Amino acid sequence: MSRSRAALGGCLMGAAGILLTACSGGGGAASYDGPSSWPVQTATGVFTTGAVDPGSSARAAVSAPSTWNLTRSTPGDPNVDPSSWPDAATVFTDEQLVTLFPEAAKVKTPSCTKLTLPGGVKTPRNSSCTWSVSLPESGGTVSTVTLSFHGFGADGPMTAAWLAEERTQITGRITGDVFFTPGTFGAKGAYFLSNMHSSVLVSNGKNAAWIDLDFSGFYQAFGNNADKTLAGLRTQVFPVLVEDLVGRLPRTNEGVPLVGTATGTAS
Repeated sequence: MSRSRAALGGCLMGAAGILLTACSGGGGAASYDGPSSWPVQTATGVFTTGAVDPGSSARAAVSAPSTWNLTRSTPGDPNVDPSSWPDAATVFTDEQLVTLFPEAAKVKTPSCTKLTLPGGVKTPRNSSCTWSVSLPESGGTVSTVTLSFHGFGADGPMTAAWLAEERTQITGRITGDVFFTPGTFGAKGAYFLSNMHSSVLVSNGKNAAWIDLDFSGFYQAFGNNADKTLAGLRTQVFPVLVEDLVGRLPRTNEGVPLVGTATGTAS
């Protein structure tokens, strides 16, 4: 989990999941519908462009994802109707994770939970799932990948909410935390922290999704070395999963940048 879950201000409220609220002067749902580009930018300050290992092709198999059909049924409401949230259990397949971790002896069907949204309403489908990956010579220790839907909503306010959390993480950053240049891996935003918590913002220009990914273990896949494990997850595994998630909300607007290229090294 992230080191900080400080309360976010502005266009959201709620602690379990997020509930977007129209900002003053928002003018209704139509004001959220225009495409907003995120061109690849030169990395400045702590917004470093993460290095992607060119030798990670063995882990580069991405499934052909089905796209998400997100709907905002209430006029003027920037929130995506929870009934149209996808099921987290269907995002990654066991076969995909076996390909991503060829060292794995076994991948266990995910254990999932639903999210209680502000107001006490539960999501009708799974919002968080954990896949267990058994690696050889792990002494029975199971490595895990957890995907959690933090929220779905109109592009503008959801982006503001995600960026507020990213700024919180930047404020408390430590060595090993990487904040990727917007557009890297095709995502509107992404970061990977040294505690193996990561987050990604994907958007089709109309609706956006805030998705967290958490990892534990996997040391046997990277020579039982903690530093190599962190680097391997960040440069070999995380990019593959992010590109899969980006494919769920593909950009279709002409003239809007689709994919950024990660070059250079993290500082």
